[in-house]
Amino acid sequence: MKTVLATTAAAALALAGAVGACPEHDSDGHLEARQAKATGALAGYFDYDVYPKAQAENVTKYIAAAKAYARDDVYPYYARDCNFYSANTKLDSAGNHDGLAPATEVFKDFYFVGLSSWTAWAYDTGDGLIIYDTLASAAEAENIILPGLAKFGFTGKDIKYVFISHEHFDHYGGAKYLQDNFDPIIVASKDTWAAMEKLPATADPAPPVRNAKAITVTKDGSEITLGNVTTTMYLTPGHTNGTMSYILPVTDSQTGEKMLAGMYGGSGASSTAWSLGVQATQLVRWADLSRKKGVKAFVSNHHSRDHSLYHIEEYAHRVCDPKGRHCNFAHPWVHTPDWYYRWAMMGSYCIRAQAARGGFILSQ
Repeated sequence: MKTVLATTAAAALALAGAVGACPEHDSDGHLEARQAKATGALAGYFDYDVYPKAQAENVTKYIAAAKAYARDDVYPYYARDCNFYSANTKLDSAGNHDGLAPATEVFKDFYFVGLSSWTAWAYDTGDGLIIYDTLASAAEAENIILPGLAKFGFTGKDIKYVFISHEHFDHYGGAKYLQDNFDPIIVASKDTWAAMEKLPATADPAPPVRNAKAITVTKDGSEITLGNVTTTMYLTPGHTNGTMSYILPVTDSQTGEKMLAGMYGGSGASSTAWSLGVQATQLVRWADLSRKKGVKAFVSNHHSRDHSLYHIEEYAHRVCDPKGRHCNFAHPWVHTPDWYYRWAMMGSYCIRAQAARGGFILSQ
């Protein structure tokens, strides 16, 4: 068993959290919200959420702060993450489930191989593939990830590493299938491994096994290089104990522009005052860190966060001249370092607003 050096305070945080799905896909009881009960002719409709313990003054304050960071350009992300989702958790979840999407080369050699509810990414490094998250089941890995890879000439045998962002099944669910059939190196944080190893033997989906090849990440800023791609890993607890985020280099296929992409491992609100406080603080740290690094491309492990399914159709119609100097529109996953910084800061205040809706007083 390989271990990336040294423990950190972040990895040791005793945050609450079960190994379920991300909250946006498992909204019953989320932040103690209760649903209005429709009856009669409206019984089949999704109800809006009511928060009986909400601190209205604090919600207002944090929503205003989030919107100030969002401005006009980040507003679509703010509108969903801060407002629509919080008021309509079941409707939002239903709208994001069970939709197929075409496997797409989003950047040079960097592929979307997910679906509407959760995302997997594949990176051709020149020396094999890295898979970032594995969808929710063996069936999804076999019937979505592998055909997506095949579209671009790859097979499961090309997978060398599988990175797991955190210990929710919609991120590790296909990892054991990939491990059993293709033997890649599985990479996860210390706390993600610990949570997966606590699952019962009957867990479905079964988690991957921390075998002799597996890597346990315990040091913030650890790097793994395969071929021409170096992935830098950061421990960003809050969404779960073990949430891990990445910064990696990408290249615009049409213009040749090289840049850094940020993939935050878990943006959905957690469920306790302690973990929400840690999460809000980690998003501020991520905002500062990503701005310092110059991150400008935004990718996520959920379409609901980075709007990948909106972007895929637009990107299919992006046309650039042969030298890549002029395009009919900008790359939809690419922004500016300031934009990305403000997105993360907005996210921090959205988490604080959601905590206030649940009546929590945050210590951080």
